[in-house]
Amino acid sequence: MAEKHGLKNLFDEGSEEKRFPRRPNPFTPPEEERVNTPLAAALQKAMEDAEETLPQPSLAEKSLTPTPPPFVALEKKISAPPPQERPETPTLSVVVPLTDEPSEMRRPLQALAEQTKAEWIEVIGVGPSRQSAITAFTPLGRCHSVQFIEDDGSQTEGHVMAQAMLAANAPYVALLDPHGTPARDFAEQVMRVITQKDDWAVLGTHLINGNPHAGTSWAVMLPENLAQQFEPEGTVKTLPTRNSIYRKDTLSAVGDDLPRLINRNELPATLYDLGEGKLRRDRETLVSVISPSRYSTMLAMRFLSGRLAAAQEVKTKKLGALRRLFRSLNAAVWPQGRYNKIKPALYNGQGMAATPQLHGRAIFLGYISESFGRAKGYLFGPGQSARKLALLKRGRHQSLSESDKRRFFAEQNSPRRRVR
Repeated sequence: MAEKHGLKNLFDEGSEEKRFPRRPNPFTPPEEERVNTPLAAALQKAMEDAEETLPQPSLAEKSLTPTPPPFVALEKKISAPPPQERPETPTLSVVVPLTDEPSEMRRPLQALAEQTKAEWIEVIGVGPSRQSAITAFTPLGRCHSVQFIEDDGSQTEGHVMAQAMLAANAPYVALLDPHGTPARDFAEQVMRVITQKDDWAVLGTHLINGNPHAGTSWAVMLPENLAQQFEPEGTVKTLPTRNSIYRKDTLSAVGDDLPRLINRNELPATLYDLGEGKLRRDRETLVSVISPSRYSTMLAMRFLSGRLAAAQEVKTKKLGALRRLFRSLNAAVWPQGRYNKIKPALYNGQGMAATPQLHGRAIFLGYISESFGRAKGYLFGPGQSARKLALLKRGRHQSLSESDKRRFFAEQNSPRRRVR
């Protein structure tokens, strides 16, 4: 079942009984590492001493006793490394776009706090409220350093992200998706690539569908990351601007165009065209991305993406009125034609394991919505599509089904994590 949902590479599974012993989930810390600080150890010992003085429950009582949650509060299990273990300068700066939703902020920061090489990481949070980020940054004591850049909404997202990337103190800068969660060994894998290959300007991560049970998530994630399907690793032709790692010294080549290139998702391609280095993708550097699980959000995002793509095509190819009308009619009248053309790339690639049986309906409806968006874009241009799409992408918490909200965020607001 994991293979159907695109998680084969995450678990490296063979047979069902060998799956978890062979390779643990890199997004979850092993149990033996969860209580590893003096404070947590003291608390654990105190609990054990208390248990010895209490009467043991009978067999009937045991059956009614809830299993204690495997989650220990991050503030208790994460402590700053000794000074001699903390490097003088960080190796990797990670730019994390934060929302004003506390539970959403907590998720990526928790993943960074649990990194196997956290002491080599500088975390740069970019968000709308400094006050709301104070609590979210609490567990980052093991990381090398922390910065916060406030986004008051007066500039484009590209300008704020560019400011964060240029403020990095490390020679390598990772720009994460607002809804991406790096694996526990994310920084460790980046350092491995740094030592093995030094000819790249941009390193792409391998994206994992964070909510593969929702067909709508595939309808958004697959079209946005088709290149990963046929170029899962090694030297590649294109990479997304988000969820990629940059050599900071290459950013000076684009100068003042950095914000614009981030907004237009063209930064890796531009650095490659300028001869700053190769584009590489590493299959072991994992990022899990949560995509919309509501049909209304998915259809809106695909419509706006189609309108933007068509408007950009009109601009770059300088299409005349007659050709724009023809392409608009073709897109609106026969959306299945484009779907059939792209279908092999959707389901037969090596990057993600979506299937037409499980996810085909949602993906096809997404292409229909995109086709209507293209039809409007050919005739009327982009309009406010870029702004509306940015708002939809940023407010991901509202684009999730109620079950996904409980699955990903509800337990973070509770002192106990639900045991499955």
